[in-house]
Amino acid sequence: MKPLFVILAVAGAALGQDSSLKRYQEGEALFAEGNYAASADKFREALIQDRVPAWTVVWSHVYLGRIFERTGQLGRAVAEFCEALRTKDDYRGALAEARRMLSVLGGVEARAGARQAVYNIATPLKILERVEPEYPAEARAIQLEGQVRVEGVLETDGRLTATGVTRPVGLGLDEAAVAAVVQWRFEPGEFEGRPVASRVVVPVEFLRKGRSSRWHLLRLICERDGQAIGLESPRITLPPGAGISVAAADHAQVISILRRTSLIDASFVLDARGRPSSLMIEAASDRVWEAEAAGLVSQWEFAPPAEGAAVRCRTSLAWGPRELARIPTAEEFSWKPGYPKPASEPSPAPSCDLGQPAP
Repeated sequence: MKPLFVILAVAGAALGQDSSLKRYQEGEALFAEGNYAASADKFREALIQDRVPAWTVVWSHVYLGRIFERTGQLGRAVAEFCEALRTKDDYRGALAEARRMLSVLGGVEARAGARQAVYNIATPLKILERVEPEYPAEARAIQLEGQVRVEGVLETDGRLTATGVTRPVGLGLDEAAVAAVVQWRFEPGEFEGRPVASRVVVPVEFLRKGRSSRWHLLRLICERDGQAIGLESPRITLPPGAGISVAAADHAQVISILRRTSLIDASFVLDARGRPSSLMIEAASDRVWEAEAAGLVSQWEFAPPAEGAAVRCRTSLAWGPRELARIPTAEEFSWKPGYPKPASEPSPAPSCDLGQPAP
């Protein structure tokens, strides 16, 4: 094992690097705070830095599109979502999000003509009444945790309508989050001293207590022909204690001292026996976690898929403290920058013609 002062010196150097990843993470944090002008500057800087990891490009365009949409600059929003589509990089559903937002922008004028305008109010949400979401038994059984981001319109009476999920987790948690949030009551947004309908995103967290493993399953979504499907009693276990090999010990020691969390995103295909195959590590906070995650996922078992039906699954794993006080945000993951995922198969980009040509 390397001396601790050497490990911390490397960690400090990595934290100080000026890169696309660093600018992207800063932009993401500012976006979450509602500081759209500063956030846009960070995402623009991410696009002119080293562009590593490669996914920072597509997601910087997506975030810029969101910023322009929320600030009423619809033409510029369309242009950014079109740029995202041109990358053909569908890392973590980026292309689906760009297409969804282009569809939303295509109906903005129709919505405005049918009812009152919807504003973007950049102030923290104040919850007046809250109903705890149910924790589905199938998610509990495999210790699935995660943060579901529910997007909708906060009406003037404090109800949330037109809900959708922008960050799915899977196994019933998304539906449980929406079912709970529509029962909540919020303090409505205000504009010029009067209550107005406003577009909001409500994070809903599912956390498990009394855990023995330092591994956390933060997402599990399986799809057939692009459509999410249910899973019949998957056999997924997380090892007790640290559950890592000697190769990851140094890195684990550092992130424990820094009170950080490591993240691994992976995808795989179910073989005829229902076992993970064609495993691909799409991103990791450090390469040392690639083998750790692969060894863990390879032990999972699922119901065999129907003959001729290809089932592809995506999962997110984290390694950190046994109990999470909250789901960590992207900028809180381990100090080592991620690496580009393998190039995705090319797919034709849809038309961006929404009656508002991109400038």
